[in-house]
Amino acid sequence: MIRYITTVCLLFACFCCLAQSHGEYLAKYNAYRARFLNEFIDLGTEPGQSLPMAGRYPEANCEWDWFPKYNSCPPSKGKGIAVWGDGGIEMGNYLMLLALEVRNLKEAGEKYSASVEELWLALKATERLDQNAETYFGLKGKLDGFFVRDDVPQDFLVKSDGKKRFKFKTGKELSCVVSDGSCDLEDFLDGSVMSQDQIMNLFFGLVFVSELVPLERHNNERLGDIASDIADRIAGFLVDNNWKIISPNGERPEHKWGGNATPFSFAIAGMAERITRGKKRKTYQNGASRRRGKVVFGTFNWAHGVQAENNLWMAYCGIVGMKKWNLKKLTRRAKKSHREMYSLAYSVLNGLPASDKISRKDIEAMLHSAPFSGPCNGTPGCEAPDGWKCSDRWVHAEDRNGSKHNINRDFNGMDYMILFNLYHYLYKPERNNYRINFK
Repeated sequence: MIRYITTVCLLFACFCCLAQSHGEYLAKYNAYRARFLNEFIDLGTEPGQSLPMAGRYPEANCEWDWFPKYNSCPPSKGKGIAVWGDGGIEMGNYLMLLALEVRNLKEAGEKYSASVEELWLALKATERLDQNAETYFGLKGKLDGFFVRDDVPQDFLVKSDGKKRFKFKTGKELSCVVSDGSCDLEDFLDGSVMSQDQIMNLFFGLVFVSELVPLERHNNERLGDIASDIADRIAGFLVDNNWKIISPNGERPEHKWGGNATPFSFAIAGMAERITRGKKRKTYQNGASRRRGKVVFGTFNWAHGVQAENNLWMAYCGIVGMKKWNLKKLTRRAKKSHREMYSLAYSVLNGLPASDKISRKDIEAMLHSAPFSGPCNGTPGCEAPDGWKCSDRWVHAEDRNGSKHNINRDFNGMDYMILFNLYHYLYKPERNNYRINFK
């Protein structure tokens, strides 16, 4: 009898822990946003600002740790490394997050001007990375579609007045920077400039801006117009160079660094046409994208099961952004690769209800399992369970349960915030309960 009662109690406890409410998910979202704004980004228009930090190694020694040395960063002392990397991917996530936040706030009848301003700053930061890209090659900058991944300087952690730029609840501080914009400058083409993977996720984020909040304004500029200009410049640059990434000094990044965008050219062109709504060029497709690009894109359908992990998420960006396949097929395959977010994104961007092939309870279980303190892997006090031990469980689903490549690291949590925003938008469990109080 005692054993029976104990079992019932345990089952009831498990049921209660999974029955987390929408209000609790929203409270966690607000906690994540506060953490993000205080510890992972500094808003503004100067170099380094409004660019999400990918993660941090809070216990690493700046002078002796392998990571700064591997990235050929200038020597530095102290403890705690702030990392900016894969800036186009991070920015795509950030644009998606903010576009969803603005739309959810608007539909709930809440004030959303602060989120619109933050989104405007993110778009302007993206333009800044284009405008100043040529200066890294000793040339005058210009807006031409060629961009760098970030422009975070080595001294970014300390403001000009001597105050620390980021605030941590734990009282700990970061002492040095690893960024594409300030490390390995002697070989800047070695993974520091635009590449097809950076473009794919950046365009995915721009599609969200174009579809969800195109008419919102800040400084008398419409967000949709800025997104359209960005997509037109980048896609136009690629088309004009026949999908090859050519630096201002005429050199090209190696193929392993994404120097040839032909494999995803069909998807990039298609998303550009959706973002620009045909107001820039009639088409961004050309012979190369219609032949090789379209053929390669087609392999994600008939050869899905043998694709490399890094290709899957890029393919899903194109499939969702161009409204290819159908929701049933995408959902089945996204679930199999543990990237359920793309099914929800397909529904949101294409005006469809959530697929009946994806369980709402499964999404709620993911939201419930995310640690209130943020995703992490192996850092002191880390509470992250499997699923939340990587920088982005949708892009890096293979690392969601932790890996040797991201051990002893904290992450920015945008993957949770994106998932919650999609969940709220689609299921609207408490339609008017979407209040932001993270500042």
